[in-house]
Amino acid sequence: MEEGEIVPLGVARSRAQACQVVMDKPDEATGKPKVKSAYLQARAKQEVEKIKHMVEGRLCEVGSLIAELSLAMHSE
Repeated sequence: MEEGEIVPLGVARSRAQACQVVMDKPDEATGKPKVKSAYLQARAKQEVEKIKHMVEGRLCEVGSLIAELSLAMHSE
């Protein structure tokens, strides 16, 4: 978030690239070992669990939330 608005972390052309962006940004953005994380997923529960596990391995999460994106927010 920047000034209270959600902004994209970057551009990724594959799921592997997207995971790498997600893994690199917390280190760049926070510079702190302890973070609170939120994961938003749409029909990708297993994938978000994998990403959460990867984040937990690199950072000290002091709290986390996993939420599902409403079906009205994405297309098939």
